[in-house]
Amino acid sequence: MRVPLEKAGTVAEAQAALRRLLTQREDKSLPTLGQTPKLNEYVRQYFAHYEQAKHEKRASTLISERAHMNAWLKQLGGVRHRQATQPNR
Repeated sequence: MRVPLEKAGTVAEAQAALRRLLTQREDKSLPTLGQTPKLNEYVRQYFAHYEQAKHEKRASTLISERAHMNAWLKQLGGVRHRQATQPNR
């Protein structure tokens, strides 16, 4: 699982941040990371956001996105968002 390093701009800063994370892991003081939502839940949240922020996207864009997402959800609705966005390895 990847954990972002807080604003590491150089290799030395990234190494120091990694050492802090490793120490926190040993002390068992790292925050608990949960699972990403399933794609159908993520899409529901996505469209709920744009229902509140109507000025951010045109209505026609949202209609098009909703149609495309409904097609994807038929196949991938139960897949976790992270699995749906990762390339095959």
